[in-house]
Amino acid sequence: MDAYVDALCGEIKGYSEKCKKHVIETLFFGGGTPSTLSAEQMTKIFESLRENFVFCKDVEASIECNPNSLTKEKLDCYIQLGINRISLGIQSINDITLSTLGRVHTKEQVEQALELLDTSGIDNVSIDFMYNIPMPRDIADAGMARNIYGELDYIFSKFPFIKHVSAYALTVYEGTEIAKKLDFEMLYDLNEDVAIAEEFELSDVLKKYGFTRYEVSNWTRPGFECRHNKVYWTVKREYLGLGVSASGLFNNERYENTHDLNMYLLNPEKISTSVKRSNLDIINEAIILGLRTKYGIDTGHLKKLGVNLQIQKSFEILELANMGLLRVTKNSIKATKDGMLLLNLVTARLMMDDIGS
Repeated sequence: MDAYVDALCGEIKGYSEKCKKHVIETLFFGGGTPSTLSAEQMTKIFESLRENFVFCKDVEASIECNPNSLTKEKLDCYIQLGINRISLGIQSINDITLSTLGRVHTKEQVEQALELLDTSGIDNVSIDFMYNIPMPRDIADAGMARNIYGELDYIFSKFPFIKHVSAYALTVYEGTEIAKKLDFEMLYDLNEDVAIAEEFELSDVLKKYGFTRYEVSNWTRPGFECRHNKVYWTVKREYLGLGVSASGLFNNERYENTHDLNMYLLNPEKISTSVKRSNLDIINEAIILGLRTKYGIDTGHLKKLGVNLQIQKSFEILELANMGLLRVTKNSIKATKDGMLLLNLVTARLMMDDIGS
């Protein structure tokens, strides 16, 4: 871990000259689990960041934490370093569900971590939550099912200080433990109807506690949208990705660092892949990412890029609007609540094959 921190600090230093004209507005320590780093290691990274970059006065600094690795010592360190936003990866408070996911924490540890955050002085706390998780066959056959509404109702009634929720349907990747269990029929297959029903449950309970959806997977109380995530959802902003497997957008190039830890330790400044965005790439990113948010596609911005979407995709837009999947305004095209459920279909219909199409 020390060697990795040293390599990361080396990569940070490598961007110092390239970023002299830039001011950092947001900072996000993301997954794996950065809270496994010691207070000393985090301090070393922060010192390197402060030495090599200029930060704005109201920088949003977030860190992802797992309930089992969060301690008072680490929280005190984060506050001292200037971290002002915590994203806690709880995923569930059902121990059976957590075990199915292969998570090492328990419901008790989730509650302990939230109690710690409640007294920490950090006002901006987000939780990660997952749904559409396959049930073990023996549990499902006994007539038991997960209660999404009940889990979240319990969390928000007990911990009303939570300001933000990122909620994701489980995606199963080949080779993972869950994929193997599904192959051996130890778990019931994922069910689209169950996923939709659970998303409606999630939506209902979040609205009950004052949350609004501002992106397909993100919900917030007023004033607590994640500024960092919003950078990803616009084609107008750039960001650095630092660390093994990190990806970024800099000087209009999308790049990705190596996934090989040993290669990264040997040369942390070596970029694995880099692709300059074409105008068509920027246009389609504006469509894809715009549809994911409550703000929708900025059609005025597309016109500046040479595309009048309301004319060039008039048939598709009218058809999707008549189906109740799109809402069209003077300057935007937005996915409706139903459109969010069928986002892949909506997006595919509106993407451009070429700028003249």
